[in-house]
Amino acid sequence: MADLDLHVRALEEARTAVAGESARMPGLADRLAATPTPDFGALAASAALADAVVALHKALVGDLESAGARLGEADRALDATMRVMQETDRFAARSLTAGGT
Repeated sequence: MADLDLHVRALEEARTAVAGESARMPGLADRLAATPTPDFGALAASAALADAVVALHKALVGDLESAGARLGEADRALDATMRVMQETDRFAARSLTAGGT
């Protein structure tokens, strides 16, 4: 079925893009995690500013890790969807043949 093939290709392209982004996320989180906390000097607000930067840093690393996990889930879901579509199409094609089962 030409329509099904087109949709499967579109899903495969989406899955490939999602998988690529999913693979990038841990590296981004690692690079960000390795960033040293800046020294803001001895100003009265330096400690508060440093704490805010550390909190932001932790939040960003956590969000990147979560994004990678979610993209991995989306990759697996797209893959499963494609397999089900293809299996259903094969089953439907067999059921329409003369000896289809």
